[in-house]
Amino acid sequence: MKSTVTTFLAATCLLFGALANAAQTVTYRIAHTRQQDTNMVFVVTNSSFFNADNNAKERMWTAMRSCAKSARLAGDVVMVASVNGGFRFYGPKGWISYLSNLDMAWVNARLNKKLTCTF
Repeated sequence: MKSTVTTFLAATCLLFGALANAAQTVTYRIAHTRQQDTNMVFVVTNSSFFNADNNAKERMWTAMRSCAKSARLAGDVVMVASVNGGFRFYGPKGWISYLSNLDMAWVNARLNKKLTCTF
């Protein structure tokens, strides 16, 4: 009996460990466009992205840049969402002034691709 319980517990731990490390695949709508002589990848994300702490946002942005590069999408990656009726963005610091003049209507008018990422 003890051997069966031990085996069951070991198998359960392995299963939950595998589930915890399971990859998640997500497809995003993107606007791959050229602005001010620079390729840009605007990734429409969930508004909850902007509730995360700065470290989490930076990690997600870095992962998204890697995903875009793997998909051979050239350009600076910018995460965007509509949050409480306003436009929020997260991307390269050098683009803050330019991005501050945009809104979701501008991004939505340029949506032209989908990007599937596995995290």
